[in-house]
Amino acid sequence: MGAANVIEVTGRFISDDNNDELNNIINKYVSSGEKNFLIDLSGVTFISSTGVGSLIQALRLIQREEGQLKLLNPSQCVRQIIAISKLDDIFEIYTDEQTAIMSFDQPPKEDSPKKRKKKTE
Repeated sequence: MGAANVIEVTGRFISDDNNDELNNIINKYVSSGEKNFLIDLSGVTFISSTGVGSLIQALRLIQREEGQLKLLNPSQCVRQIIAISKLDDIFEIYTDEQTAIMSFDQPPKEDSPKKRKKKTE
């Protein structure tokens, strides 16, 4: 069975550049050798652009350590923000915690950037 640190984020996910709680927690775990994280967003009612930035920063930190970060149960409004930000191609998103945790046994998905059409004027 997979092993991952499940971190629950609740309420309004508005990160503060001076005090990014999510990244503080992840840094603490990473410094003790942990590499796999499942961020439970089921209790998040709103995510700001700085909250999205916090997720991206956490992903970069974990990838540098050859770990994995996956998202669990984002609410409809959070899922829309992730999609609008085109981050649904970057984050693995799960709706079932057990399936998500077991997915950490699998090798990380290869970074295969999807081709996007560029609009030229």
